[in-house]
Amino acid sequence: MNKIPIIILAGSDGRPGQLPEGVDEVHSLSGLKGADLRIDGIPLVNNVIQRIRASESFGPVYLAGPARVYRSICPEVDLVDTNADFGTNIDRSLRSVQARHPGEPVAFITCDILPEAETLDAMAADFRRAAPCDLWYSLVRVPPDPRELGASAWKPRYFVRPARGQKAVEVLGGHLVIVDPPALRLDFVRRLFSHVYATRNRTLAYRRSMVLFRMIGSLLVEDCRRLLTLRWPDITWVTVRAGVHGASRLGRGRITLTQLERVLSDLLIRRDRTRKTGCRVRVPLVDQLSLALDIDTEEEALSWGAS
Repeated sequence: MNKIPIIILAGSDGRPGQLPEGVDEVHSLSGLKGADLRIDGIPLVNNVIQRIRASESFGPVYLAGPARVYRSICPEVDLVDTNADFGTNIDRSLRSVQARHPGEPVAFITCDILPEAETLDAMAADFRRAAPCDLWYSLVRVPPDPRELGASAWKPRYFVRPARGQKAVEVLGGHLVIVDPPALRLDFVRRLFSHVYATRNRTLAYRRSMVLFRMIGSLLVEDCRRLLTLRWPDITWVTVRAGVHGASRLGRGRITLTQLERVLSDLLIRRDRTRKTGCRVRVPLVDQLSLALDIDTEEEALSWGAS
C-alpha cells in the first residue's frame, strides 16, 4: 500500500486570528506557531512530524514555511520555502509536491494539531474506501460531553445533516485534507483560501459577505476569458450560487453531507472534471476529536503543556 505524500502548512500571516464576538476569556496566538511553541522541549512542528511518521499511511513529509526558520529546526524534512498568506502557501507547496509525485494524491495538515498515528491511519483508510476521490475532508462530531473540548470549547461549531430527513449533527472542522491535485481550480483555491483564512473564526454571514465582495471581480474576469475561448461563461454563476446557498444552509443547520459535497465540488473542482465524472468530493463524519483541536489560543497551548 502506497503512502500518501503530506504537506505540513507552517507559514504565518503574522496576525493573530480574530475570535468570535463574545469570546473574551481567551487570547489569540500569532506568529510561527510550529516553531515558537514547544511541547516536551521540542518545537510543535516536530511533534507533528513525529506523529505523522509513526503512522503507516502518510509520507514523505514536506514542510511549507519559511526556510530561514525551519531549516535548522527540521533539517531532515523537505522544505517548501513560503511564508505568504494561507492560500499562497497552499498553492506553492502543492505545485512543488505535485511535480515530485505526479499522478498521486497529496494530503495537507496544519502544524498546530496533534492527531494520533492511529487517527491518521483511520483517515487514510476512509479516503481509500471513498476512492476515486477529487477531494476528501472530514468533519468532526462534537462529543456528547462538551467538557471534552477543554480549552477549545470556544471554537465555532456548525450543524450538518448526515442525510435528508435525519437530525442535524453538531460538528467542528477537521484539519486534514487529501486532494487529487489536477482536479483543483488551484488559482481560485489560492484566492479563496486567502480570504477565508483572513476571516476565520468569524460568523458565517460575515465571512460569506466579505469573501464574495473580494472574489467577485476575479470570477467575472475568468468568465470573460471563457467567452474569448468560446466556452460557456458559467463560472461566476455556479461559484456564487454554491457559496451563498451552501453557506446559508450550513448556517441554518439545513445542509446534508451530500449537499455539502456538491457545494465543495462546485467551488473547488474544475468544471471540465465535474462534467466528466460528476461529484467526487467526500466529506465523512468522524469522531477523532484531535483532528479539530488546532492550537489557536494561549489557553489551548497551555492545555498541551506548551511553552
